[in-house]
Amino acid sequence: MKATDIRQFAPLISLLLKLICSIMILSFIVDVLTLVTPSSVLERQWQLGFVSQLVDRGVVPLVGLSFLLVAIWIDGATGSMSSRPGPGKLVGLAAFLFASLMGLVFLLIIPFHINNAMIERDDTVKRINQEASAAENQVDVTVQQQQLQISSLLNDTQRLAELDKVIKSGQAQGRQLTPDQLTQLQKQQEELLRYKQDPTTLEKQAKQAKDRGLTKVRERKLQLEKQAQTATLKSSLRTGINSLLLAIGYIATGWIGLKGMDTGGGKQAR
Repeated sequence: MKATDIRQFAPLISLLLKLICSIMILSFIVDVLTLVTPSSVLERQWQLGFVSQLVDRGVVPLVGLSFLLVAIWIDGATGSMSSRPGPGKLVGLAAFLFASLMGLVFLLIIPFHINNAMIERDDTVKRINQEASAAENQVDVTVQQQQLQISSLLNDTQRLAELDKVIKSGQAQGRQLTPDQLTQLQKQQEELLRYKQDPTTLEKQAKQAKDRGLTKVRERKLQLEKQAQTATLKSSLRTGINSLLLAIGYIATGWIGLKGMDTGGGKQAR
């Protein structure tokens, strides 16, 4: 293809690239506006989600601005860039100022998001501690209730006698007990007799049950705290690094674009 043929298509290619850039930027702005919920703006959870989605979508207008850079380069290479201020040049100026602004926004997002993520982590850990404390109290209450029930049963000679009668007859309320039911009742009777002969056994067993319950609650608490720490670290790193890369890309694009427009205009003026 001859150079003259390329020059004929250059304005069309440049216009197409500028159109794609405009569409991508407008699409990004529309996406951002649809994400904004005025009633939730002050909520930390919403802020975290909004920033994450903003960073995820941030590359879209950056690609569009790259197309605009190529279009300006084509205009400069073919000599079609005007040194006089016009709609095209004003649009380019606005686009690269937008790029510089977006670079600043993505830089500011980094400390803002990390701070929000750490506050959210602290709130989550606080909630986990409260739930763990409530669970520990529940374990203590449950063990005490069971201990009181067994102590009450040990002092109830009538119920002990009824239990012995049921085991010997193999029947309860006129129904024949299954072997498993009978075995279970025999084990209960043996435990009650052991508690009656040595009251400290009941206290030891209650303490063991309490320790097992508390250990389970504390292990779960540590697991949830670790998950909260890991989630915060991943979110901060992912959003922070991506936001930094976008900031560098936008600032570089804005600077190159503004410099290119000024250089191109200067060449045309000469």
